Parts: sequence; C-alpha cells; structure tokens
Amino acid sequence: MTSPALTPWQHIRTALVTVVLATALFVAAPVPQRVTEKTYRSPVAKAELARWHGFLSSVGWPDTQDEFKLRIIRTTNAIRDVYDVFDTPMRPLRRWTGTNQAWALFAVPDSTPDRPELQIKQHGEWVTVMRRLDPDARFLHEQFTYRRIRGVVGGSSKRILPSYTALGQWAADKAFLQWPDATAVRFRQERSHTTAPHEKPDPKTFYRAVKIYERSPEGHAAPVPAKQQRPEQARTEPADDADGGAP
Repeated sequence: MTSPALTPWQHIRTALVTVVLATALFVAAPVPQRVTEKTYRSPVAKAELARWHGFLSSVGWPDTQDEFKLRIIRTTNAIRDVYDVFDTPMRPLRRWTGTNQAWALFAVPDSTPDRPELQIKQHGEWVTVMRRLDPDARFLHEQFTYRRIRGVVGGSSKRILPSYTALGQWAADKAFLQWPDATAVRFRQERSHTTAPHEKPDPKTFYRAVKIYERSPEGHAAPVPAKQQRPEQARTEPADDADGGAP
C-alpha cells in the first residue's frame, strides 16, 4: 500500500517546519559568547579564569594567567565570527517566528540571584505575604513559580521593564482583594550573594526594583510614582530592615 502523494501546500509546510527546526538547533549549539577584557572585570569571571588556569597549569599548561585570558578572548571571538556568518541571515526568520534564544543558558554561575517578594501594608506595618522559597509566605505561589513568570522577575535586566511593573500591579490587585484592610502593596526583589563552597558565606542582601501600589478609591492598585518613593536600600544594608524601600 503506497502513501498518498503530498499536496503542494504540505510540501511547503514541511519545508518551513524543517527550516525553523534547523535554525533552532543551530541557535542551541553551545557556541561561546564574545569575550573581551571588560568581561573579566566581573568577580565571577575572574574567579572562573583563576580556577581553570590553576587546573590546566597543574597538568602542564604552559601559559601564564594573562596569556591564558588572551587565548580565550581570541579563540571565543574567532568561533563567534564563524558562527555569525551563518547566523546573521537567520535572525530575521527567528524574529518573525518568535523562535529566538535571547540569552546564553548556564554561561556562568548566578552569584547574585533575585527573589521576588510581595508585602501588604496593614495598620501601618509591612507584612510579607509572598516570598519565593518561603513556606510561610505562599500567596500567589503557583503563579510566581510558573516558568513564564520567572522570566519577568529573574533579574536579567538592570532596568525595570513594563512587564515587571504590570506584574506587580496584577499581584497588588489580587492582594487588595484578599486583604480588604490593606492600604498599600510593595513588590520588590531581594538580591543576595551566593559564594563558592570554599568561600565564607555572605549574609548581606539588599532590595532592588521596588514598586509601591496604593489602593485607589475604586479599590484597584494604583502605582506610586517613583519620585514619591524613598530611594531603594543601599547594597550593604540588610534586607530584613523593616522599612527598606517604603514610601
């Protein structure tokens, strides 16, 4: 029994799907990002460079650490040059189809992870109702641990994006419904510093991306303009300060 012949549209659809899959596999290749001298200003990059150079030196690698760094810069950029020759024509296709991979997965350890936190203001006091990985603050826990939400609050951008502000306003609306006596909601990121196993733990944390929402006369969350909020806490200030970032 022979299979029925494919129609012209089926041939076109098969070709398009094949092209999209091929470009996705190409983008997923573990090609290094471009590395420059600026890259090694990061404490994490410096530590990784020293660790790998120490390991290779122990098995006979002849380069000094500076020579090793320059070799990495030249090699990774040469690989990236070849990759970009093939990748550049594919970028419009990935943009049109929404199949782009915009960041390098697991490029380096995240030494400054963020943890979202939601607080309500009751009787003049801030009460934490949601904090990731906190068993005693699980309001909207399922929503904030959903993989697509994690991208909004993952700390990948240094500036506050519109999607982050909108997420905070949505969460504030939910909080106002849950606690009718709450007068304000604070949405922020708690940033900590994770250290290597051989390093001394760093207990200091600080808050960033602080957004305040007040209850409007209609009962909805109304963002408080940044000029009316107090400045965010300094990096060296403990995160358990009772009024950090509050208006």
